[in-house]
Amino acid sequence: MYNITLLFTFHGELGNCNTDELLKIIESISPDVIFEELSPALFYRSYNGNQFPCEPPEIKSIKRYIQNHSIQHVPVDIDENQSLSTRDIKYMFDAFQKYDVYRKLEDERYKMTEQYGYAFLNSKKYAELFEKMQ
Repeated sequence: MYNITLLFTFHGELGNCNTDELLKIIESISPDVIFEELSPALFYRSYNGNQFPCEPPEIKSIKRYIQNHSIQHVPVDIDENQSLSTRDIKYMFDAFQKYDVYRKLEDERYKMTEQYGYAFLNSKKYAELFEKMQ
């Protein structure tokens, strides 16, 4: 039987949500395989000499982990949609910011993430907040 652990992360450094803390969690789990939320193209760029632009803590942590552990790590995201430009994506996410209720929920998410890090992102409180944001 396999034991699967899913970790919710934040794609940036924010207070207690950082590379060092994520590495501690990965080390405590001691996985045999890590499935990364990266497209095959970004995975290749990140692990074959070239650096991912603004490398997130997930990649930094896994790079540090695999220096001392021989494990498989696998990309599990789709390639970027070439029909959506960076401007289109920014517009889509900025549209939510028009709503005061959404901004308040987003502010709460950032504050709690900064203060409690991955413990918050993997909690029932976060799941409830995420559901409200949806």
